[in-house]
Amino acid sequence: MSHLCSKFSSGRALIDTLSNYICSLNKFDRVIVVEAPTGYGKSVGAPIVGALNYTKNFSYNFIHVLPLRAIVEDLYLCKYLAAVTSCKSTKCRALPPNVFIEALKTMEIGEGDIAYQMGLDHMIRGVGVKEPTYDAKVMVSTLDSFAYTFFRIPVTEMFREVKHYAIPRARIFTSTVFLDEVHMLKRFDDESSERALAFLKILLEFSIKTSTPVVLATATLWSRFREILANWCEGKIMFFTLSNRDEKSGSTVYIRDREFEDAAKSIKWVTNIVEEKDLVAKINEHSKCDERVLVVRDTIRLAVDTYNKIDVDSNEKVLIHSRLCLKDREDAVNRARTAKVVVATPIIEAG
Repeated sequence: MSHLCSKFSSGRALIDTLSNYICSLNKFDRVIVVEAPTGYGKSVGAPIVGALNYTKNFSYNFIHVLPLRAIVEDLYLCKYLAAVTSCKSTKCRALPPNVFIEALKTMEIGEGDIAYQMGLDHMIRGVGVKEPTYDAKVMVSTLDSFAYTFFRIPVTEMFREVKHYAIPRARIFTSTVFLDEVHMLKRFDDESSERALAFLKILLEFSIKTSTPVVLATATLWSRFREILANWCEGKIMFFTLSNRDEKSGSTVYIRDREFEDAAKSIKWVTNIVEEKDLVAKINEHSKCDERVLVVRDTIRLAVDTYNKIDVDSNEKVLIHSRLCLKDREDAVNRARTAKVVVATPIIEAG
């Protein structure tokens, strides 16, 4: 199995340590949590987990679950489809890395084996394969569609009295479930976050009882939530955390990635505290110096209010939030690549 692990060397110390751990297992009997900053490569490393579990007969399928449609679109088009076809969407900035492609080859994945599931899929409809019954070896799905299927409510039969849930739900039982961007489940203290956490609790309990491989990937993990996750999993959990040291403490493996640190340190970061009353003036100041500005506000109301107050031509500023209609959101995302000022809610932080 050592040859198998070296085959999937990602160049990221944390991902490679996780791969070695899975290679050493005789049974996938615990939940795995991967904690590393946004941009580290957790999502790109996801198929490696699927390929290792497939090779070791821990699972047959792979389901990559994400909280937002925008991330599903990006991963499905620019990583999964791009890895097995010669077609490349104009929305994609780079091809997937070789280790990503190799992982899909190991799972014997072709173009017809990859599908997506999400509602309101206007942005990618007609490009790939939508599969509400999860009848594909690799699925890229939004969290809500996955949760409905898990709870025996197929999204295509949601309002029917008789529901055919057994087959799509059985496909979850035979899969590795990679639940990405977990930190976004508790972004706000509202009812939707509580429902998402309730679903997560049941999913983890299900994973332990059925030995269904579940991997959680997150950018941050506060200490109290660690305790809650461990309790939900009855202690059968392993944390792999990017840190400033190499150490194992109980169920947590801390990994230092010096190469990633060097790359992060090559960027000059300056932090200044800006009062709310001075925010708009500071944005205008930087934009007039031909500097690009990203403003992230906690709520849609604050984002809209800030956007309206900025003294920048409407062609040079963009507003992005979850309540934009699909066409407007697609236009906003495209314009954000060159806009002088982008004002957004935390939706832009994901992925």
